[in-house]
Amino acid sequence: MWPWVVRRLGAPLYDLLRFGGRLRRAYAELLATERASAAELARLRARRLARLLAHAAAHVPHYRQTFARAGVRSPAEAAALAFAPAAFARLPLLGREELRRQARALRARDGRRPVRRGRTSGSSGSPLTVWLDVRALARHRAAKLRARRWLGIAPGERWVMLWGRDEPRSPLYRTAVELAENRRVLRLQELEGERPEAALAKLARFAPALIYGFASGLVRLGELVAACGAPPLPALRAVISTAELLPATQRERLAAALGVPVAIEYGLTEVQFVAGSCEAAGLHVAEENVLLEVVRDGQPAPPGELGEIVLTDLHNHAAPLIRYATGDVGALRPEPCPCGRTLWRLDLQLGRTCELVEIGGRWLHPEVFTLPHDFPYYERVAKLRVLRTAERAFVLEVVPAGSGPFEPVARALARAVERALGLPVALEVRAVAALPREPSGKLRYYRDLRREPRPLVPAPGAAG
Repeated sequence: MWPWVVRRLGAPLYDLLRFGGRLRRAYAELLATERASAAELARLRARRLARLLAHAAAHVPHYRQTFARAGVRSPAEAAALAFAPAAFARLPLLGREELRRQARALRARDGRRPVRRGRTSGSSGSPLTVWLDVRALARHRAAKLRARRWLGIAPGERWVMLWGRDEPRSPLYRTAVELAENRRVLRLQELEGERPEAALAKLARFAPALIYGFASGLVRLGELVAACGAPPLPALRAVISTAELLPATQRERLAAALGVPVAIEYGLTEVQFVAGSCEAAGLHVAEENVLLEVVRDGQPAPPGELGEIVLTDLHNHAAPLIRYATGDVGALRPEPCPCGRTLWRLDLQLGRTCELVEIGGRWLHPEVFTLPHDFPYYERVAKLRVLRTAERAFVLEVVPAGSGPFEPVARALARAVERALGLPVALEVRAVAALPREPSGKLRYYRDLRREPRPLVPAPGAAG
C-alpha cells in the first residue's frame, strides 16, 4: 500500500481502534524529548515514577504490602521515593517467579483503564501471562516507531516482520492490521518451504524498506540471500533484530549479505519496548517510558560496569512492574552518542539466545513448542523444557503450576504443539518437579540431545 495512504487513513484508524488515539500524541512527545538535557529527562522520569508509585500504593495489593514492609505508610510517601534514588533502590526486586505467584495481587483494583493480556514466549523456560495498560502500549509502540525513524524508516513505509510462529488472531484481523501498518508477516516456514530465489523474489515484490525479526530467523534469511549471490532487495534500507541476542559476527555477516545496517531492538513482553539502535549504532533507552537500572550484588552498578538489567515501566498502571529483574546483563555507557541524542545508551552484553529447530528440511522457531496459541492452560505451566531425542521425537518436560490433575494439561499441550508444528512428530509430555540449570545458572529451554555426548557406559564386568 502507498505510504501516504497508510499515514493518513490506515494508521489513524488503527491508532483509534487499538490505542484510543493515543499513539500519534505519544510519538510527537517522544520526538520532542529525545534531545532534552539529562536534567530534564531526570525530572520527567521522576514525575512519572512518582505517579506510578502513588498509584501502586493505593490500588495494587502486592505493592501495598511491599511498601508497608519497607515502612512506607501512604501513597504520598511512596511517591516521594521517586525523588530519593537511594531509597527507591532499596525496594525489593521483582523476579519472574514472584511475578507468576503474585499475578493477581499485581493487578490494580481501580479498574479504570482498558487492558490487554500478553504472554511471554517462554524462551527462559518459564512462560508468563502479564496485563498491559493500553496507554502504556501506545507509548511503547511510539518509542518503537521513533527508533525506526532514527534509521530513516518513516511511519507508513512498507516493512516485513519475519517471525517463527503464527499470530494469535483471526485471518481477517491479521489482514486488517497488515493493511493498517503496511506490513507483511513472513513466517520462517514460508522461506523454507520454497526455493530461496522464489522466496526472496516474493520479498522483493513487496519492496519493504525494513525487515524486522528475531535474530536466528534473520541469520537464516541472510544465509538464503548469500546463497543467491547478491542482495535482491533494492528497496531495503534497514534490518532490526529483536527477541534474541545477535552476536557481532553474525550481525556483520547479515549486514554484508543484505547490504544494509543491522540495528538492535531490546524489549520484552513484560515491559515492552526498552531500547533501540540509532544511526550511529548507539542502543538508546526510551527513558521517557522506562526506568532502567543496572544492579550487581544488590547495589547499583557504576556507569560502564556490567550488572543485571532491572526495569520499571513508568506507564503500566494496570499491573505495575516496579524494579523487575529481567535476568539480562548489560551496562549503561556514560559517554555521549555521536548521533547527538541525550537518551541513555545501553551496552547489552548477554540476553536471550536460542537456536532454530530443523525438522524434515523445515526450520522452525522453538516458540512453536513453548507458545502454541490455542493452548488453554498457560497458568498451569510454571516451567517448560524441550528435549529432542530423535529426528521427529521430542519430550516436553513441564513443571506444573497450581492444583488439579496434569493429564488434561499434557493432552492439550501435545495437541496444540502438533497443530503448531504441522508435521508428524512423536511428542511425550512429562510432569517434573524441577528443571536443571546450566553451570552458568541459566535454564536452557531447548536441548537437542542428539548433539550431546553420551555418558560412557562401562562394559559388563568392567571394574568401577
